[in-house]
Amino acid sequence: MSETNYLYEGLFLMGQSAGADLSGAMDHIKGLLDRASADVVAMHKWDERKLAYPIGNMKRGLYVQVIFKAEGQQLVKLERDCNLSEQVVRVMFTRGEHLGEVELKNFIESGSITAIEAELTSDDAEAAPVPVKEEVAPAKVEAAPAKEEAAE
Repeated sequence: MSETNYLYEGLFLMGQSAGADLSGAMDHIKGLLDRASADVVAMHKWDERKLAYPIGNMKRGLYVQVIFKAEGQQLVKLERDCNLSEQVVRVMFTRGEHLGEVELKNFIESGSITAIEAELTSDDAEAAPVPVKEEVAPAKVEAAPAKEEAAE
């Protein structure tokens, strides 16, 4: 009896040291997903930020968002592997039913694995210039002429 593959969204919280070795963190997550026979659709660094509350002695963490397809029974194995991993601090999985075709396409285009690998391998990648806002002098507002009411 074969079970069908479902679309899932996973959010992995990695330790703050994972931010320095982003490719290593991505490879570790991909290895965990491969062990669970999951097919990665898209993966990208979501954010590196301060945690709402300290976990152990950790105050910051790296969030990695992954869209993948897997069997429902394999999700239990994946969650167990994540809990046993020393690099993964927390993990959350949700069913990808909320992802429409447009959202999924945008997610894949904006943060696919190939885009991340290209970003990591480019040695001379520089930050894009930030456009400068021109200050516009506020327009003078003329007061509307007051209506004079005729006293009758």
